[in-house]
Amino acid sequence: MLGRVQPAHFPAVFGGSGDLPLDADTVRERFTELADEVGRATGRRPDEAEAAAGFLEIAVLNMANAVKKITVQRGHDVTRYALTGFGGAGGQHVCAVADALGIDTVLVPPLAGVLSAYGIGLADATALREQSVEEPLGPACLDRVERLCAELADRTREALRADGVADRAITVRARLLLRYAGTDAALAVDLGTEDAMARAFTAAHRSRFGFTMDRPVVVETATVEATGDTGAAAADAPGTGAPPPPRRTPLRARPTPWTCTPKGGGGGPRSTAGPICAPPTPSPGPRSSPRTTPPPSSTPAGVPRPPPPAISSSPVPPPGPNAPPSAPGWTR
Repeated sequence: MLGRVQPAHFPAVFGGSGDLPLDADTVRERFTELADEVGRATGRRPDEAEAAAGFLEIAVLNMANAVKKITVQRGHDVTRYALTGFGGAGGQHVCAVADALGIDTVLVPPLAGVLSAYGIGLADATALREQSVEEPLGPACLDRVERLCAELADRTREALRADGVADRAITVRARLLLRYAGTDAALAVDLGTEDAMARAFTAAHRSRFGFTMDRPVVVETATVEATGDTGAAAADAPGTGAPPPPRRTPLRARPTPWTCTPKGGGGGPRSTAGPICAPPTPSPGPRSSPRTTPPPSSTPAGVPRPPPPAISSSPVPPPGPNAPPSAPGWTR
């Protein structure tokens, strides 16, 4: 309806038998019926494109609210972060979501359409075990918690060993979920001394909720997570002892980036209707600009290229006073 999806560019793999193309005519018919229904109910009939844009606006606001839930509601200034778009339709919406959040930096990785699957292939193996404690934070509780975390650490290591992860590739992190007595808002801090954990919890509570309380601190749950380094595990694989080469060379980014142009302007609300991102306009003649010519590769022929660096979720620029505090770590 809005020109973002071109049916001619999609394969005929839809429908019950999996051999039908996208049906743009049916989409128009259904939106015509929907616009008629809205007109009868409200006395004002929108055109079909306006109705479609309304659906997109609702979707954008829902995505923006989901981001706010894990940032603004936890004390982070979302406008200082970069927004990463991924998924098959991520590029369709990322600029509009950034506008709704007040973010002016958008990152679109070269493998955005398959980023989740690609990330799973590169991710480290993890095992998580936890157990309820429900005791006031104190010396007696700390002794019990340290023994409990040691037991949970052994169980997480065993789970990774069963998946073929070598012992030397396993690291363990223990944390406690703490809360004020009489509340249900538990926050995670790294296992350490009693004073260190109390200070870390107080700082985290002030950062998240903006205040602290004069109440005893309760240890709600002990949790231990073991991580298996897939790179180190591959080095222990039978054979040469070296990590196996990648199955194929990762896809490379387009030499010329796509441009994202916000709709509207002047500080007012920006419309989500119409295309937001568009491919570059081809220039006549040979490409001679260094911005459109990929740099020469320094990788020898026949040697697989290394995978691209991991996508970082670090803010741009790094977070300031609103960032959650770091607490003493614990490893076994």
